[in-house]
Order: sequence, then structure tokens, then C-alpha cells
Amino acid sequence: HPELQSQALMVGGFVRDALLGGHPKDADIEVLGLSPERLVELLEQMFPGKVDKVGQQFGILKIKVNDRVEFDVSIPRSESKSGIGHKGFEVHSDPTMSIYEAARRRDFTWNSLAADIMKGKVFDSYGGVQDLKDKVLRVTDPERFQDDPLRIMRAVQFAARLDFTIEPQSLKLMQEMVAKGDLNELPPERITAE
Repeated sequence: HPELQSQALMVGGFVRDALLGGHPKDADIEVLGLSPERLVELLEQMFPGKVDKVGQQFGILKIKVNDRVEFDVSIPRSESKSGIGHKGFEVHSDPTMSIYEAARRRDFTWNSLAADIMKGKVFDSYGGVQDLKDKVLRVTDPERFQDDPLRIMRAVQFAARLDFTIEPQSLKLMQEMVAKGDLNELPPERITAE
């Protein structure tokens, strides 16, 4: 039965912040092994009236448990560039995707971490734990990184906020993207927000 193979993992900033010894505020959960329809059905059973489907076209469901607790639930997905800017993507949910492939689309190695909190296991497909220890910001996948120029601004923000060094090849990639004019695709309000 496919649901017996399903797995819910904490991903992204939650895992990063927990490993840095902080108090994660954003909880993102990625569910492997369930169809999008079945995931919606189960979440609506568990959290009646609290499932916000506004981001469903991007494969993300928001659950607002109360005024203090909110989290995003998604199915692993791939994104392909279909237009300009940070919104010019086609999103394809794929519940059969491996943890390794699901992590590949994330911006930086330590944002590609996933954790099974029930088993106490961290999945580190791209060396994110070591990069956290070394205080290094490294692009997870150069090809996927270039799909979203807003990630350059995220890199600057993370490097400044966390006092991390940008790994030389990652910095070179970002400089090449800037030289090509990729940042021109972004509306000013997105740059300001980041």
C-alpha cells in the first residue's frame, strides 16, 4: 500500500536553525509517498477548517493551527523555468521523488537538509551539515540555482545575517548571473523584501 511508504520530513530553514542551536520559527514539512489529492484529504481530516490551499498551485498547503503555530506542507516537486522573474516557473509535484532529488532544487546546501524527527535522523544529501559547521554558504545545484535570481539576494541576506562566507564557486556563479542581467527580472519590491 503506497501510504505505508509515506514519510513526513522537516525541511529547509527549520532544520538549519535547529542545527545552529536556534529556535526555528518556520516549519516546512515535505511529504513523500502520497498523492497531492490524498495529502489534502488527510490534512483536512487532521486539521478541519485550517488548511489554506492558496499555494496549492505551487504544491504548498498552509496549516494555521492557531495564532502562534503555522506550517507549510508540500510534496516533493520539480520546477522548470517557463518565464522571467522569480514567479516564471512550472511546478510539478512528484510524490515518488527521492529525498536526494527533492533536496536538489533547494538553494543552499544547508537548506537542502531534511530531518525525520520521529527517527532522529538528518538527511544530508549535499554536505549541508559540514557547511553549517564551517559557516559556508554553498549553492546546492548550480543549474537549479539559476532558475530563480532572487536566490542571489537570499545569499547576500544569509551571508550577512549568519556571518557566513560565500564559497568561491558559488560566488562566481552569482556574479555571472548578475553580469547577465538576471537581477533585472526581479520586481523592486521582491528585492527590498529579501
